[in-house]
Amino acid sequence: MTAHQHKAFELLTAEWRAVGAPKRLLLAVSGGGDSTALLHLAAALRPEAELRVATVDHGLRPGSAEDARFAERSAGALGVEAITLRWDGPKPKTGVQAAARAMRYRLLAREAERWRSGAILTAHSADDQAETILMRLARRSGARGLAGMAAETFIADGAGPPQRLLRPLLGVRRAALGAFLSASGASHVDDPGNDDPRFERVRVRRTLAALGEEAATALLALGADARRVSALLDRLESARLDSLGAIFRADGSVQLPARLIAPAIDGALAARLISAVGGTPAPAEAAAAALAAAAGGRTSTLGGALICRSGGAIVISREPAAVLGRKGAPRLAPVRLEPGGRCLWDGRFIVENTLGAPAEIRPLGADHPEANAAAPGLWIGDALAAFPGDEGAGETAFESLAAERFHRRVVRHS
Repeated sequence: MTAHQHKAFELLTAEWRAVGAPKRLLLAVSGGGDSTALLHLAAALRPEAELRVATVDHGLRPGSAEDARFAERSAGALGVEAITLRWDGPKPKTGVQAAARAMRYRLLAREAERWRSGAILTAHSADDQAETILMRLARRSGARGLAGMAAETFIADGAGPPQRLLRPLLGVRRAALGAFLSASGASHVDDPGNDDPRFERVRVRRTLAALGEEAATALLALGADARRVSALLDRLESARLDSLGAIFRADGSVQLPARLIAPAIDGALAARLISAVGGTPAPAEAAAAALAAAAGGRTSTLGGALICRSGGAIVISREPAAVLGRKGAPRLAPVRLEPGGRCLWDGRFIVENTLGAPAEIRPLGADHPEANAAAPGLWIGDALAAFPGDEGAGETAFESLAAERFHRRVVRHS
């Protein structure tokens, strides 16, 4: 191996050992150059680690099935078991790349759960990181956006358990991975989508190539600085939240003491809380204004959340109209759950049918003042059988994800 190739293997090994050297690794391999390099590098972890290759066939272009078969053959040549995961069903007419990415992670998380993998590994390189940072810079992202992709994160298939996702090659340039492949004599396929200027990443890649090596180096340095700032902001905001005595409630809302909000509220913290509850990003300045208004007794809505005062507390809850329906936005449809079934509801709750009989999930609505109108209930026929915070079934059937979303613990794809 060259020095660059040794660096790639050392980074992969370090990331693997840093998370406890899990015995089962699911490798996301498309058959392209970077992921084929990941496959060959990871093969050296055996016999300490058991490997499995997962290839996602999105079915978006002719030849995708053959590329998946190529990836399976490449894995087989190294004695690694492989499986192709297919995105079946209708595809969106717009936002195809984002939808494909979400489905890819969902399928990988599902396979990782089924195979009981200790970690999913992807082949994102330093060049991918530089491209991501440049795209976010163009959108005027803050420190968290400019931090780029995380080397370690967690993803889930809807209500499924979190799966660790590692990107061990973020410190390795694409050229070094290509040199490693050439030296090993391994072949790979080229995705024609990587040259299609309709896609933003392709245009950004061309821009970076025109700007030269110094631009990529500067972007990677910017990303490293942004990650340090982002980590500091997370610690400061978490400490501030603790000092406020915030309570994440079973019904998916957050409660804050009004007397501590009025003097000064951190806009970034307010925006994170509103987004965690409502599900939509909120501008920091508007979020701070909404909490200050609530402290003064004025109710407002922002980012899919309702912000109001209740006694001595400010309560941030899901905006009822967002789930009960309003002009231009229909009411959330009932979801049928068989006994023992689980689902992700409104992106905010994991709901499990613990009742022993088929049930439906519906919003509680205004007829149940003992609970948040936008919270879910489990219904058997016309009878409400359980709701968040209710003693008995309600204590085990509903898991609010507001705290998980605030702390960015898991990205759930559904």
